[in-house]
Order: sequence, then C-alpha cells, then structure tokens
Amino acid sequence: RHFLSLITANMINFVNETCPPFYFEALYDIFDNGSEWHRLVAWENTDSLFALIRSLIVILDKTRTSFLEKEHSIISLEHQRMLKSFLDFFDESLFSHHHSPFNDADYFNP
Repeated sequence: RHFLSLITANMINFVNETCPPFYFEALYDIFDNGSEWHRLVAWENTDSLFALIRSLIVILDKTRTSFLEKEHSIISLEHQRMLKSFLDFFDESLFSHHHSPFNDADYFNP
C-alpha cells in the first residue's frame, strides 16, 4: 500500500549516502599453513549504510509476500512489473535533469 513512498524515500537516502572508505586487512596464517588471507574492512562506521540496505530488503520482502499471498502463486508477475517500473523510473529520474519522481504521473501509475 505504501510501497512507492517507502521505497522512494529509502532509495533517495541510499543513493545520497556516502560510501565509506574500505581497506584490505591481512589475516596471517589463520589455518596454520603459512598462507595469507585478507578481509575487507571499513575505515568508518557503516551502521547507517547497512540500516538502509536492511530497510530496502524488508520493504521488498514484505511487498513480495503481500503479492504472493494475494495471487496464491510462487512468482508474482504483477510484483515484478511494479518493481521494474519503479526501478526504471527511479533510474531515469535520478540521471535526468528533466524529470522528478514527484511530478511525473506515470510514476504513480506503473
């Protein structure tokens, strides 16, 4: 019911979030065989970035579940069409100077 407003707000926050710098941390000999392993580590706190990603996943999951329950189906074509329509429009409006997600009538009627 509130999919468009929730996903739009979260996507706008997500694309405006700055990406923290990462580095590879060496993990020496963790298996006692003389090998060197690396893991990706952020220099800064990434809690807000992961909270946005989690929020997007929850919104998408709950919307998908709602469509599946309504259609009594394993795959909801209506949900996939709505999601594709949103992503296409969001992508267009994000990279185009002529469109805004808040003034295009097609955005609200996928």
